[in-house]
Amino acid sequence: MAAPRVESVQVKQTSVLLIFPDLLDNDSHLAIITLLLQGQHQILKQNTLTLQQKDLVWFEQAKDRPFFNDFSQFITSRPILAVLVEKIDCILQLLNFVGPWDPVEAKKTAANSLRAKYGVDVVHCGTFCSTSVEQASLMRSRCFPSPVQVGTKVLSTSGNQSHMLDVTTVMRFVFPPHQEHADSAGRLDILALYGPTHELHS
Repeated sequence: MAAPRVESVQVKQTSVLLIFPDLLDNDSHLAIITLLLQGQHQILKQNTLTLQQKDLVWFEQAKDRPFFNDFSQFITSRPILAVLVEKIDCILQLLNFVGPWDPVEAKKTAANSLRAKYGVDVVHCGTFCSTSVEQASLMRSRCFPSPVQVGTKVLSTSGNQSHMLDVTTVMRFVFPPHQEHADSAGRLDILALYGPTHELHS
């Protein structure tokens, strides 16, 4: 399947990454969030929702493919995770990060992409992202109906307080420099479940 053609631009953009049900089941979404942060994507917001039939217009590039009915049933059967991200040239950068639709092709041509790492087949391809600025706007409105502050910070909430975090602070919390095996400490789980814990003490 031909990848969408997107021009590279040197301006900050937002895009929406969808993480499908099977990757939520096995907690692979936590590793994907880590990869996003390591790739200098600013995570503005996350939301869990169940896609509806009207949302299938986002997957226009696959609608005539024989697997589309099975794919549609799968992604609308259970909740998915939507992640709003921001970066310079974000539409193209995130498309490359996600990789070709078919995980078999992705493993051959984009071995470091999300679909190469986490996809199984064309139905269970793991992830999807906005393919244009216009689509990103539509997906953002649907996946994040409440107002979202779009800037250079990560928006998160804890209790009744709102916190603005930069990526450096998040990475320092998740991977503290004094801890040798930071990924075993469960800090990303804490951040994903509860947001920033006061001042993100390390």
